[in-house]
Amino acid sequence: MSGSNDIGRCPAAGATFCPRGSPVQQRGSVLVEVMLALLLTSVGLMGLVQTQRALLHVQWVQEQRQEAWRYARGALAQATLPLLTPSEEGMPPGWHRTLGLRTAGSCRLLVCELSPPRGRPVSLAKLICP
Repeated sequence: MSGSNDIGRCPAAGATFCPRGSPVQQRGSVLVEVMLALLLTSVGLMGLVQTQRALLHVQWVQEQRQEAWRYARGALAQATLPLLTPSEEGMPPGWHRTLGLRTAGSCRLLVCELSPPRGRPVSLAKLICP
């Protein structure tokens, strides 16, 4: 290769030569583009995981609330006047149940309050009239 240095190595083609000044066609992706695509994909997946976690938590809270309502209905069905506390049989450990009796005119209001270990308390009332 003498004198004129108008032939250079063409980086996209490996060991072949191409004349200087000719446009080199780019093949593949630039590292920045790949990193940006990876970042966007990971942010999208993290959002999807957070949404799934939130939905599972809401479902768990709803199931616990339904279970509390079921236990409160059972306690009110078993309770009799004069107020006798129904058995604690079938209650999960950590749950607290209280029964109360209030007067409402000539009727009586039987109230069952249930508190699950991690959740909102549930209150259910039954009106008993003569």
